Amino acid sequence: MSSNDHQPAAGPDTWAGLIATTAPVYENGLAMFDDLPRELASSAPHYAGRLFAGVDNTVAALAVLRGSASVASLNAKIAPELPGVIRELRAPIDDDRLTPVLHTLSYLNVARCCGVSLPGDVEDAEQDWIGGLAEQANALTEPQRHTMALAACALARPSLVPDFADLPALPEPFMPHETFAFNVPGFAGYLAAAVDRGGTYADVEPAWLDFVHHFPIKLDTRTLKWPALLWAARAVYGLLAGIPDGEIADEVHKLVAGA
Repeated sequence: MSSNDHQPAAGPDTWAGLIATTAPVYENGLAMFDDLPRELASSAPHYAGRLFAGVDNTVAALAVLRGSASVASLNAKIAPELPGVIRELRAPIDDDRLTPVLHTLSYLNVARCCGVSLPGDVEDAEQDWIGGLAEQANALTEPQRHTMALAACALARPSLVPDFADLPALPEPFMPHETFAFNVPGFAGYLAAAVDRGGTYADVEPAWLDFVHHFPIKLDTRTLKWPALLWAARAVYGLLAGIPDGEIADEVHKLVAGA
């Protein structure tokens, strides 16, 4: 299995097109991860989390396009290796840990949204990692920063969003029912303000549906990858709508399948 990011070439920019033509590409690529559980268990002296580069994107894509059942087998095989992956990354984020932390954090979120039972220390690790990544936001690419801005919303750390989204502050006042088209930093700041100030799902539903509508184009232009959608969904569906985390991927799947 290669650790390179597995992602189809730029293609469909509608949900119908992604479901019809892109989902089969990801399904056919799942076999490249057959050896991943063994590799996670025997990656020393390198951080095992680096192996989630590409896995996080593929599993997120299929969870959204086909539903959580499509990745249940792979997730179940990976789950026993997660405690060790997390344990070796529980230290201040240095240059060597930066990329493994990014991809491990996003894979764990995808797994959570698919209903995987995660180790008990995952929440503490998530909080440590998002805080550490905020301190090193300048070392991230723009797509990575924007994805982590959405992650900070999902992890109920709204004060970190300006660090990732290059915002001077969260919007004031929070105004329900706004939309942001392709402006991901604006959308992330808006979600953060909703989380921070007691907003509701109804308040952000127009912004969320607009983000989902434009997401295929963000994929097509390579300005976001699939994990970003599930981070946003965890903020919107999990924190603001109260949907159980393990049902989030299937909620997104139902939404885009009907788009």
